[in-house]
Amino acid sequence: MSVAPQVLPHDGVADLAEQARLSALEDLQVLDTPPEERFDRVTRLARRLFGVDVALVSLIDRDRQWFKSTAGLDVRETPRDVAFCDSTIQQADTLVVEDLRADERFAANPLVTAAAGVRFYAGHPLRAPGGQAVGTLCLLGKHPRTFSEGERETLSDLAAYVQHELGVREESERAAQVQRGLLPRHVPELRGYQIAGACVPARAVGGDFFDWHPVADGIGFTTADVMGKGFAGAIMMASVRTVLRSAWQLDSAAGALASAQQVLEGDLQETGTFVTLFHGRLSPTDGRVRYADAGHGLTLVVRTDGTVERVSTTGMPLGAWPDSTWEEGEIQLAPGDTLLSVSDGVLDLYDGTLAALDHVAAMARGGTAAQTVVDRIAALARRQELVDDVTALVIRRCDQQGEQ
Repeated sequence: MSVAPQVLPHDGVADLAEQARLSALEDLQVLDTPPEERFDRVTRLARRLFGVDVALVSLIDRDRQWFKSTAGLDVRETPRDVAFCDSTIQQADTLVVEDLRADERFAANPLVTAAAGVRFYAGHPLRAPGGQAVGTLCLLGKHPRTFSEGERETLSDLAAYVQHELGVREESERAAQVQRGLLPRHVPELRGYQIAGACVPARAVGGDFFDWHPVADGIGFTTADVMGKGFAGAIMMASVRTVLRSAWQLDSAAGALASAQQVLEGDLQETGTFVTLFHGRLSPTDGRVRYADAGHGLTLVVRTDGTVERVSTTGMPLGAWPDSTWEEGEIQLAPGDTLLSVSDGVLDLYDGTLAALDHVAAMARGGTAAQTVVDRIAALARRQELVDDVTALVIRRCDQQGEQ
């Protein structure tokens, strides 16, 4: 016995489409966010180009019209039932009403009938990455006027830029999710050691990461800076992390870098990307750290007596030169010693030079716990307007048997 397919009434289909539209709007994560220059510059330009009183980036929510950017208007939202843009999102292309009072669809609108009401409107739909119309780039004027075909094209071009920027935020959030997923979720239990790390991106997503993972004779750890941002940079970060983790069975840190270079060389060259990183292998039983530094050069050892040793670079960044090789160095961590590996964004928290490493080293003197050092660096980063990502990884060998 066959069952006839369910046919939704027209208003049911419309309700489903509206739910999909509202969901797409929510996914953009733009509603009720502060003004941003990337949108404000467009509305200022549009107001000047078209000689109108108001230019807006308008988003149509469930029961309101909310303005991401306004030029010539001080309010941030209006009820949806008076929004001209609600009609625009029902269209495939630009909606132009040269005289709102002469158009029966809008003549009774309170924004039109007011003493100094709106007389001219032009709006172009803005769509989410899935194609749902979520808002408009629109123009308002106090006087009726014509709107030429050339002006329509210009408004469409400006709207395309705004639409792209709305999608960039969603892409950045996806990239941020990838980046957050790269970071270690659990601190390994290493008797006699403390380990901590933090990454504070300058934007929604950055190019830094840190990692730690088990290896044959202890723990492997990495601090890296991928010279690429956004979703592509996050994907490359994931690739580097995966390859280094898959090299856990290799006996040397330099061998792990060589493996990563071999696997990723094509992708790095094709995208013009390179990666600076410090990769170490800690043997907990004796405090020996074997390492390879691919053009990173921002790792320190703070000895228990307060002296500081800067760890040398042992080769070029990944992707900087075909067939690169790396030498392997060795550090001996005695009880009370601390190893710190940071990204160059930490330098910008001070004067931007290598002299900033003196400030970083000072944080670790006096037996300061690894987590405390990381927390101090992260707190300093969050108090500033960052120009680059800030990443720190700290390993401290405890100087007392009972210290953890």
